Amino acid sequence: MKKIINLIASLSLLILISPVSQAASCTLSDVTANGVDANKCSVHDGNNDSYINDINTVFDLSNTWQEFKIEIPKEYVSPTTDNGIVISGDLTDGIWTFYGALTDPFVIVLKTSTNFAAYLFEDYQNVNGGTGTFEMIFKNDNSVAYDLSHFSIYTTVSNVPLPAALWLFAPALLGFMGLRKKTKS
Repeated sequence: MKKIINLIASLSLLILISPVSQAASCTLSDVTANGVDANKCSVHDGNNDSYINDINTVFDLSNTWQEFKIEIPKEYVSPTTDNGIVISGDLTDGIWTFYGALTDPFVIVLKTSTNFAAYLFEDYQNVNGGTGTFEMIFKNDNSVAYDLSHFSIYTTVSNVPLPAALWLFAPALLGFMGLRKKTKS
């Protein structure tokens, strides 16, 4: 009995002093866009795919998003291109390039296995295209970063504004219609 108590005590002590694995945390400089760090970041560890579809909740926004996604092939060769995105370098840290319009705000999501990290860029100059860096934050038990499996850019879908000419033309048209009605009477 004494041996069992000693064994349990020893195992308990080992559990208490062994390093505790913690969830990954992100920093704003993990992803850059045209030399600018992200404004906010959020991490999700686990199998919940709805995270990627719920950017508004994560960052307290109310936008409509358009996704541009590159799925990294198993036989990765640098650079890899798809959907207007080019990934080059190592898959644990590298360079991304996007050949589409980056509208304010936009979100970059890095996925590895079932883990996601999202980076929000606000107050950003709307530019046609962009480039930046990324660094994977998810690491295995040996502190080796997992490879990137998907890289997504979510840009906002804006309502198409009415052209200024329409605002000027509409009152003139109404005026002409009023004159025509007046001359007929």
